[in-house]
Amino acid sequence: LFELNKVMVRMRRNAQEALQRYKAFKADKKVTSLQGEKASIEGVYSSYLGILMRNQLKDAFTFYKRVNKDYHEMKRKQQN
Repeated sequence: LFELNKVMVRMRRNAQEALQRYKAFKADKKVTSLQGEKASIEGVYSSYLGILMRNQLKDAFTFYKRVNKDYHEMKRKQQN
């Protein structure tokens, strides 16, 4: 149970970091789009990077939810 707790903490931290990176990316993208981004290649690259970061955030959150569910399930079984 202790090992699963360590994994859960690590997964929570990963999800929080992914969320912060995605928020920073979105804020930066707003600023650059307001400045008038003319290079279409740069716009496409930025869009792909946004998709990648969103998928990383989704995966990190999904892993955290699974580990959290398993942790609490094992904790309930141990208490009974």
